[in-house]
Amino acid sequence: MLPRTFLTQLVPARVGEAIRRAEARIWKPLQADIKVEATAPTAELRPVAQVKASEFGPLPDAPFHWGPKYHQRWYRVTLPAAAAGSPTRYFRWNDQGEATAYIDGVPYSGLDVAHRQIPLPADVTELWIEAVCIRSAIWLVGIAEALDQEGSRYAPPALLERNDAAWAVYHDLKVMLELMEAEYREYQPAQSGLPKPLTDPVRHSMPAFRASPLFRRLCDRLDRAIDIFDRDGLEPFAAELKKVYAEFPASPDATKAVLTGHAHIDLVWLWPERVGEFKAVHSWSTQTRLLKEYPEFRFGYSQPASYEAVGRRSPELLQKVKGLIGDQKWDAIGAAYVEGDTQVPCGEAILRCLRIGQEEFTALRGSPSEVFWLPDVFGYSGCMPQLLKGVGVKSFFTTKLSWSTVNRFPHTSFRWQGPEGDAINAHVVLIHDYNEWVDVKRLRECVFHHQQSGIHPEQLIPTGYGDGGGGPTEEMLERARRVANLAGMPKVEWGNIEPFFQRLDGIKDELPVVTGELMLELHRGVFTTHGSLKAAFRGLERALQILEAVHVVRGLGPIDRHYWKRASFSHFHDYIPGSSIWEVYAEAIPELQTLAAKAIGEARTLLGAGDSAAAPASGWFNPLPLPRTWIDGDACYELAPLSGAPVASLKKLAVAAPKSTATSLESERVRAAFDAEGSLVALSVDGHDVAVTGHKLCAYPDQPASFDAWDVDRGNMVSGREARLHGRPVASHDGLVASLAFEYEIAGASRVTAIWSVRAGEPVLRVRYEVDWRDPLHWLKGIFKTDYRGRKARYGAPFGSLLRGQWPGYPREEAQWEVPGSRWMAVCDDAQSDGLAILTECKYGFTTREGTVGVSLLRSALVTEANDHPAIRDTPDRPVHSDLGRQVIELALGRYAPELPAHEQPAALADVLFTPCVPCAAESLSTGMERVEGLSSVVPSWAEPVDGGWVLRLHETLGRRGPVGLALADGVQATPADLLNQALPDTSAAAGRLSLPVGPYQVRSVRFTR
Repeated sequence: MLPRTFLTQLVPARVGEAIRRAEARIWKPLQADIKVEATAPTAELRPVAQVKASEFGPLPDAPFHWGPKYHQRWYRVTLPAAAAGSPTRYFRWNDQGEATAYIDGVPYSGLDVAHRQIPLPADVTELWIEAVCIRSAIWLVGIAEALDQEGSRYAPPALLERNDAAWAVYHDLKVMLELMEAEYREYQPAQSGLPKPLTDPVRHSMPAFRASPLFRRLCDRLDRAIDIFDRDGLEPFAAELKKVYAEFPASPDATKAVLTGHAHIDLVWLWPERVGEFKAVHSWSTQTRLLKEYPEFRFGYSQPASYEAVGRRSPELLQKVKGLIGDQKWDAIGAAYVEGDTQVPCGEAILRCLRIGQEEFTALRGSPSEVFWLPDVFGYSGCMPQLLKGVGVKSFFTTKLSWSTVNRFPHTSFRWQGPEGDAINAHVVLIHDYNEWVDVKRLRECVFHHQQSGIHPEQLIPTGYGDGGGGPTEEMLERARRVANLAGMPKVEWGNIEPFFQRLDGIKDELPVVTGELMLELHRGVFTTHGSLKAAFRGLERALQILEAVHVVRGLGPIDRHYWKRASFSHFHDYIPGSSIWEVYAEAIPELQTLAAKAIGEARTLLGAGDSAAAPASGWFNPLPLPRTWIDGDACYELAPLSGAPVASLKKLAVAAPKSTATSLESERVRAAFDAEGSLVALSVDGHDVAVTGHKLCAYPDQPASFDAWDVDRGNMVSGREARLHGRPVASHDGLVASLAFEYEIAGASRVTAIWSVRAGEPVLRVRYEVDWRDPLHWLKGIFKTDYRGRKARYGAPFGSLLRGQWPGYPREEAQWEVPGSRWMAVCDDAQSDGLAILTECKYGFTTREGTVGVSLLRSALVTEANDHPAIRDTPDRPVHSDLGRQVIELALGRYAPELPAHEQPAALADVLFTPCVPCAAESLSTGMERVEGLSSVVPSWAEPVDGGWVLRLHETLGRRGPVGLALADGVQATPADLLNQALPDTSAAAGRLSLPVGPYQVRSVRFTR
């Protein structure tokens, strides 16, 4: 009756209605008698082989809740046989928790809110289902509901049949509608008032007065196509839509979007480790199924820790994955053992995590990974390019830099260069994260925000839901087929990760270069959250340093690999930062402490000292490759690097006992003065005045706008409450140690005793805070005021240090209100020739402005999910806030000067001051390395035992260059080596002395043999 309308604004609503019509016809319930039985829930997550058929019992027909949280339950589902020649049946599992369906004892597919139903092989009549009471698919905003407070809500499952024509039409129209909307919004002027959905016909629909030709063509073509749906039905409409897609190909000059299937799995976070292992099986079983159903699809996964877990829980699934790796459908990449933090672990620990990872990748795929895959981490240390290149990595990928609050990262494809000069290719996505879903608008925005698209016209886009979402879905795979060659879009394809970076390598000389750390301007609280965790972590690092030194001196070869695997696991980016639930740390802290105690016990036994710490030492062993002093009662000894001797043979220093008064401390090397409030007002070391003018303790409100365990906000740093002196100072003496203690009240009900001390022979003033913290939601800082107002302050970093601005006034510096430091920092004048060094035992967060330094001592932040599901958790006494109660925090202050000897450089003192000597039997011990001479900023940091000898790791810490000489005992040979401990090419072993050139921030290895 009427001609076709010219009102294009009416077409989107018509398309939306057609989508709803098609969607309603996709799924058809089947009448079926389904029998479900279940085991009792267990805290242990048992693999299928350990579950007995006799454990299954009947379930009620009505829905119910089950738990406790993080517990496992097995279900046995008996299905009626499928009729011969019938269409594929789909199984829908109706449970809030995550689950994995097994067929004949092998994981077949995950079941979750992103994968609600799965196709069944025709002959299947029985499924075993492993379910865990855990929130499912947390990234599906608006789709994934939270776990009920009563537990996981179960309802009986169902069988369905899919109308494949309706399925195809639904996805055809959804993608086209998204393209229409993206084209429409791009060209419309900004409108006031509430936004109106494009498909909503109610109230005024703006005419497309200004619109792209593509939008108008799409409206016309889809309007005509829907006539066929109305007149002729679904199948002719599906055929017509294929013609529509053929009429709208991508532009010949469109950029490329390379999709990689991705299922980001937090090994721990909102779940303990055992659930993280389950999640790997859950997600991988889904992906092995989809890789078979969609031949063009590609999937990638990092983290050898997960491959090991899957191998333990389901060897059959791991064998499937290995086959897919061989077929180049599954990318096993990543380099590191876990996707770990790079700022809290020491440099040696990061190197070991990388080396273990590369060893595992080599075993898994036949070669080390060329790509370092780290999408989600809270900052990127500047030493990483050097370490990565040293273990065979050529490229790096991340997404997290896009989360920065103040300063936007300026590149997408670039060269990441370490301060020493090593560089690798890097790619970062700026506009999305690692849980993409083939969304038309987001893909277009990726193109618009690709800063290097002029020279690098392709992007890598991790696609799929992580952390229980099971990875890519059938819907994503269908959408990817439709946007592969579509107007207004990049050309989209599934691709492999390493070939993407190999293509990038072809233009590396044209890429911008970024040197040094990649700072994330967010999640600044993770340097401090859960102080007891970080203390246990650092304790294990120290213990492994000691045990390896003992293996070196005894010639025993490498230590048990389990130590480094578990230490490396703790690097995971929601583990050591302190951002996980308490259940993670209830397991983690005791494990770290147990491993450290075991390592120290082994070291004592190997040294002949026995297990008793109470017995007097017959001798002492120095486990550090640095000379040092050691106080034993009233005696002060000097020990050479990596050496030990009977007490009677040790060099005893003639030192005077330090002195203390109510306002001063004094040793032969250090003098400190305090005012009546206990503030440090003067300090000198070896006759050099250090311009410290004050100290105070200050508690700030800790109320971040978001991410309680992760963040500390700038606004909270304005209105802190200073500590109030309580009582009188207490001066004391104990042999070669003099102390002065001040007790304070702070915040509402907390107390801190600051115990300052000097020790004979040491070049530092120590301060020990004995804390009884009772105030939640506070952030405690020890603040040191100085006159050192140089433009930049220096912070310790893994295998080095870096300079960051401390002058106010610019966004970059203002955004650095809390930054990481690897257990030390220094403030100086601009010449960087003299200043104050602050050293910490296991504290990593600092604030510095115009010479005033705040060391973050604790955060009583809200523990992640502390108040969630109280009725169904097995930890009724879990803390709601971190860092409450009694704790001890150790710091030291010293003089900073580049010309100081290597063992008194801050990077060395951060080890020496807090790493004890180890009792040994009455015998002389030596590695044959007598001393390290030369450039004082080169610090010998670690002795690693290897088969047939040992390796010394040295690193330059202050950005200087020069030669280093290693003096060797008779019969000892030394050879320069790489970070894999292999001799460098064109080098030969040296005897007597080895001369080694070292550049700024360079890490060097030397291999010793006898």
